[in-house]
Amino acid sequence: MKITIWIGIFILLLPLSCVERIELDPPTDLTEAIVIQGRAVLGENSRIEIKTTRLFDFSSESKLALNVKEAIVRDEEGNSMELIPLFQGVFNTPLDENSPIQLKVGGRYSMEITTLDNRTYLSSFDLLTDNSPPRDISFGPAEQLLPNANGNLEIVSQLETFIDTDINESSEGVLWEIDRTYRLTDSPVDGPVKTCYLTSAFSLETIPVFTDSDGVTTSLNKHSLGTQNIDYRFAEGMYITVRQYSLSSGGKDYWNAVSSLAKKEGDLFDEPVGLIPTNFENINDPDDEVFGYFFVTKEESIRLRVPDNLIGEVVLPCPPANPPMGMRACNLGICCDCLEGPNATLERPLFWID
Repeated sequence: MKITIWIGIFILLLPLSCVERIELDPPTDLTEAIVIQGRAVLGENSRIEIKTTRLFDFSSESKLALNVKEAIVRDEEGNSMELIPLFQGVFNTPLDENSPIQLKVGGRYSMEITTLDNRTYLSSFDLLTDNSPPRDISFGPAEQLLPNANGNLEIVSQLETFIDTDINESSEGVLWEIDRTYRLTDSPVDGPVKTCYLTSAFSLETIPVFTDSDGVTTSLNKHSLGTQNIDYRFAEGMYITVRQYSLSSGGKDYWNAVSSLAKKEGDLFDEPVGLIPTNFENINDPDDEVFGYFFVTKEESIRLRVPDNLIGEVVLPCPPANPPMGMRACNLGICCDCLEGPNATLERPLFWID
């Protein structure tokens, strides 16, 4: 039996980047194991994010959201903060100057999760390391030979994103997430035409993470963060936002392992999933298997519009040039109503300049 598990930044709350699916042949003794992914983020929008799921569900061949009785974050000074779920198994709690937990560089923080069946999982304390703001991002054309809808290989035009940044001396590495905000004008059959601004994550084949095992790299220049196929999303303009997260020693080991696993092809059990480190433990049953990680991080970000001259000619999706016989002119869902798209809004972002 094959069970699909999504490993990567998508397993966190923010849907900002994702990786390919990984197939596991699960050991039968892990059917009750859970996955806890959490992070506390210091930045312009400081927050605590958690997602909890059951690792395997043999009845539906998928992972299930795990209902949590209690979720608490603590610091080393003895302060604690109970989190309120956004919905089942998911927490996204903003932090401000009045929050019981105050994130600061050099502080250490821990997470405790108690499930409805009274299993309590406690993470070790993770160190919040400093982060240097990225100096620049840039783009370049790329190509890749990929199969088309008919299964034939064809050259696909892509956009590659690069970053220039310093590696802060207190950080063991950095992790990146990439957002894209694009404009789209719909073509409804009835009602007025609307222009929407939509934001979604870049879908990446790997997890963009950098760690320096020798500790000698102090800066990165033209460091590639991956490629993205050029499609209709680029037709009316696009801004790319890169979010950079600092990593502690433990966070470095975890994301290195996950990144290496995401790059693997074939049978995952060439390198067992158990080799991915976790900093969680069932405080009453150390033999209880748990997966995932809680880390604390400082966030820095940078944003830039993709130059039109790198995109070339992209066909506008709305309305289709030659709609199929009998089909509506807005047969693409977002062409009927662009507000159905990801994080869509009619309000132009403040950063958007034509």
